[in-house]
Amino acid sequence: MRTWLAVVVGFFLVAAGAVAAFNGGRSAAADSIHLIEFEVVEPGGTVVQLHFTVRAEDADGAYAAAVVATRALMPGGTIDDGAGRVSAAYAFWPWAWPAELMPVAVAYNPANAPAGIGPGAITGGIDPWNAVTTSRFRVAYQGFTDAVPGLHTGAVDGANTIGWLELPCASYRNCALGVTAKVEDALEVDIILSSNPEARRPDVRTGEVPDVQTTVLHEVGHLAGLEHSCYDTCSSAESGAVMFPMYQGELRALQADDIAGISALYPVSNTTQPGTVPVEPVAMAYPVTLLDGWNLVVLPPGPLANTMQLLPCAEAVYVRDGQQWAVWLRDGAAALNGLQAASGESAYWLWAGGSCAQTFTSVSYP
Repeated sequence: MRTWLAVVVGFFLVAAGAVAAFNGGRSAAADSIHLIEFEVVEPGGTVVQLHFTVRAEDADGAYAAAVVATRALMPGGTIDDGAGRVSAAYAFWPWAWPAELMPVAVAYNPANAPAGIGPGAITGGIDPWNAVTTSRFRVAYQGFTDAVPGLHTGAVDGANTIGWLELPCASYRNCALGVTAKVEDALEVDIILSSNPEARRPDVRTGEVPDVQTTVLHEVGHLAGLEHSCYDTCSSAESGAVMFPMYQGELRALQADDIAGISALYPVSNTTQPGTVPVEPVAMAYPVTLLDGWNLVVLPPGPLANTMQLLPCAEAVYVRDGQQWAVWLRDGAAALNGLQAASGESAYWLWAGGSCAQTFTSVSYP
């Protein structure tokens, strides 16, 4: 089975006033919205699946814009535009998070964030998904991280990271606001938010700047395993959903189609009424200080690869599992790493090659 990387471009934005200004006052409604899907084979053989929504004057212009963006993201890649289209009330990527990794640990790297954008935009995009009463999908926000999103390049580090990158615009009409990337064989998702000033150009008529929280809300839906709400032919309910592929302005609340999708992918037993309610998160701090040599510490719950990303001095983790020892080794072969996640309750023996410290915050939702 070949390894593939799925990259979903969450939104493409054109400020209607800006388009009118470049077209002698012609409305942006005169332009068409085109869907383009194709695979890109990297020089190393990794197959990347890209989903683009582009506003352009015709199909040729839309295709050209998507090719420009792809070549900037994946230099040297070979494009195959034979991928098919999908249309559904809601659709899934072909995967879902396993129960043992729930809630999904996600951290935020604020480097290169536009001025005035704080972590509240990130948590604001996470919380509505955590409040869906008919779904068991939950995200545990881990706070700040130094990890950098890299799945679009095939770099797997085991950490689910939200971060900023200056994504190129194909033209003044076509700008990506967010990209979500998933590697088939890794339990990891990265979200890239565009720091390109062109992507935050205000609409000249309304003065509205694209809402980051709206973009994060959409991209976290992809992180959960949801596809776009529809393509080509869309009902009014589908085109009004958070998971609609075109940015249409500030939308910070999940809609009926979004709730139906996440509830179908992660159902809750004995629940019949769809909806959302405010849910208060439960936070617990896990201060971890490591000295050179052996350390006995309680680790935060979640994948060890995520935790060890922020404890670079740790080289190995051991815990007694019944009559045997389970181990995680930073440089060990996958077959030797039988210990994949910490419970948040047990003490673990860590071997450190130096000193390092980090306070983790684990957030869970009842």
